[in-house]
Amino acid sequence: MTVKKTRFLLAVMFSMLLFFPAAGMADSAFFDPMPGYAANDILTGVSFGGYDTFGSSVVGWGNGSLNVYDKTGGVTKALGAPTGYSGYWNSFVRLDPSGTSAWVGFTVGGNTDDRIYQVDFATSTWTHKATMASNFDMEFYGGNPFVSGLNSTNWNDPTSIWLLDTFGNNNHDKIVELRGNSAGLAFDGSGNAYYGTYDGYGVAGELFRWDATSVAGAIGGGHLAIADGTKLSDIELSAYDTDIDDAGNVLFNGNGSYVYTAIWNGTEGDGYNYDYIGVGDPSGSGWNWFTFIDSEGNVTEVDGGALYQTDSAAYGIAKVNAVPIPGAVWLLGSGLLGLIGIRSRRVR
Repeated sequence: MTVKKTRFLLAVMFSMLLFFPAAGMADSAFFDPMPGYAANDILTGVSFGGYDTFGSSVVGWGNGSLNVYDKTGGVTKALGAPTGYSGYWNSFVRLDPSGTSAWVGFTVGGNTDDRIYQVDFATSTWTHKATMASNFDMEFYGGNPFVSGLNSTNWNDPTSIWLLDTFGNNNHDKIVELRGNSAGLAFDGSGNAYYGTYDGYGVAGELFRWDATSVAGAIGGGHLAIADGTKLSDIELSAYDTDIDDAGNVLFNGNGSYVYTAIWNGTEGDGYNYDYIGVGDPSGSGWNWFTFIDSEGNVTEVDGGALYQTDSAAYGIAKVNAVPIPGAVWLLGSGLLGLIGIRSRRVR
């Protein structure tokens, strides 16, 4: 085929992509989706710390207080902030399994009074449930709260996953000893634990899974190590958060000289075993640092769910949905899909 014909076909292919924008639509100020996904920002007037989504609502720490928001905009319940406690930064917000309260973590300078509260939605009552130095993220499994973090004021101590003591003794039970800086944890519906390491700015991390039987055996029985887990993938630039959607898809993000959110492809072991869902900064003019991920349903199915992503440098939450790639695009053949795949796999 001549160079002229090749250029003509490429021009036609990309014209078709422009004509069928569902192959990757972005209406987000900070999240650029890959083909097959669309992104739009919700609650754009709020600078979020931690948050959790449920139904049509979001509970989150935004603009200095805890609120329940309607996803379409507006506060539906103002829950305020803890009293008699100051100089703190929000670390996480997690919905209680009952759906009637939220758990909120805070850290302070020196990590000498890092607290975790439970906040009742009906009464707006803040109850100090635990103190845990350098707490980072929380997830529930089996009704029990697990927290990632140091549980120490010594930053040379290893970060770990802990079963939180909520009975006032702060005798938190180490479940998995990790490495690097603290990052987000996740559990799937079977009780397997997941964690992507954050080993330093620009340093490649790794994604691990610990099986449910081992995790259950570590409760009160001695902690697991990195080596006790199954390595799922290497991670570009190290992870900030990991999440499991309702279909069991493993989602995580990475930050450094570029940022991305990705989905594990099911292959275990060394190598980059994942595909991008999106990358940062559609305009190419800003700075991004992706923070917490949340999800509902199956994020890979059209009308089957959604992924949520926040950015420390942006307002609002990017809501990401799977969208159909029009049949006309598929008919263009593997040449175009190969070109798309180059960007969807690794973006620098």
